[in-house]
Amino acid sequence: MDSGINGMDGIAKKPFPITNALAGTNGEADDLMSKDILELMGAKDMSGEQQAELYKKMMETIDTRVTMKIEDLLSDEDVDKLFELTKERNADEVIEFLTQRNVDIKKIYLDEVVLYKAEMVELAKIMNGVKE
Repeated sequence: MDSGINGMDGIAKKPFPITNALAGTNGEADDLMSKDILELMGAKDMSGEQQAELYKKMMETIDTRVTMKIEDLLSDEDVDKLFELTKERNADEVIEFLTQRNVDIKKIYLDEVVLYKAEMVELAKIMNGVKE
């Protein structure tokens, strides 16, 4: 990969605005991510502000993972085209572009949310000394 979406040889330093471009299409991911994850992590006693910040960081991590997955599925030329489309924030064009290239963004998001949630639950178990 030559430049990657953010000019870092395939490593997304900061996710491109795929979440914004796909607003409303990753609602299932948002729902799944918020259900019980903070409680499972022992974060239920955090203030609302702290919980919101933690949730924001989790979604940024997922966005980065999704970005990297998409980069891996596309040619360098298509990565550049997608980056330009996301800057325009036209969700329909982004979805059409990805669909034409057989990239199922909804599935990628859901897969990453489930994986991340499982990782966080396991990490919380380790931090709380819970063994299976």
